[in-house]
Amino acid sequence: MLNQFRISSFLLASMFLAVPGARSAATPVILSAVVNASTNRINITGAAFSPAGTAPTVTLDNTVLVLVSFTNQTVLANLLSGLRAGSYRLVLTNSSSQATTFAVTIGAVGPAGPQGPPGPQGPAGAQGPRGPQGAQGIQGPQGPPGTPGTGSVFQGSYSVENNSAIGGALTQYYPLSAFNLAFGNQVTNPEAGVVQIMPIACIVDTLYVAEIPLRSAPFATVQVTLRQNYQDTTLQCVIPSSTPTSCPLGSAVSINPGDLLDYAVTIQQSVVGNEYQVLLSLLCQ
Repeated sequence: MLNQFRISSFLLASMFLAVPGARSAATPVILSAVVNASTNRINITGAAFSPAGTAPTVTLDNTVLVLVSFTNQTVLANLLSGLRAGSYRLVLTNSSSQATTFAVTIGAVGPAGPQGPPGPQGPAGAQGPRGPQGAQGIQGPQGPPGTPGTGSVFQGSYSVENNSAIGGALTQYYPLSAFNLAFGNQVTNPEAGVVQIMPIACIVDTLYVAEIPLRSAPFATVQVTLRQNYQDTTLQCVIPSSTPTSCPLGSAVSINPGDLLDYAVTIQQSVVGNEYQVLLSLLCQ
């Protein structure tokens, strides 16, 4: 039976709709940031981007980006030219002067393309003296193939407190990416309020998990299940300890564009008032 508990937090990443019990409607929430390499633009989705109807301000590593369009839930902005692969700090300040931060990862550079056609011949220079002919060198070995791109990483941090009368097992639903998310003292929360819609196809094969008991609480058993279109997938993991651990799948989960994803997190029976921080990191490539 589900029992009442409280979760304290604030968002860090990926496609989380407005949820009853969230603390500040004026504070912006970034759910996802998707880079389109062909247009050199970034598409940001979330909530409370423009509560006053005026344009928000978006910076990437302290550089202001030019906005193409915006609504209260989406922002499309031009990226700077020549960005290298790596992680960048994205900050969005809404029309109510409230700001939120999001980590954006740009994938690794791919292999070099084919050689282009030769350019026109330049004018001949003055002929220099003839030098001695050198010996022909040997051909070097072929180098190893490059590493594949990193794909999309969804990271979440959830602080869970069991406030039920008997401290029994309780299941709650969470978005793929969040930081210290708060639902308040709810017995259960609507799954439709936290699902994330996927814009691209990818494969999920690993989930990294950890649990950190807070204020000297004893370790409690927590199970995490990836949900796809409101159904359990084969990605189910019981957190074994406070040490970050990977939970590989027996078979990978295929994600299609338009699929709705979220987590079902079940905390087993624990002493009322004990609080736990649950850390989740999912790779989709």
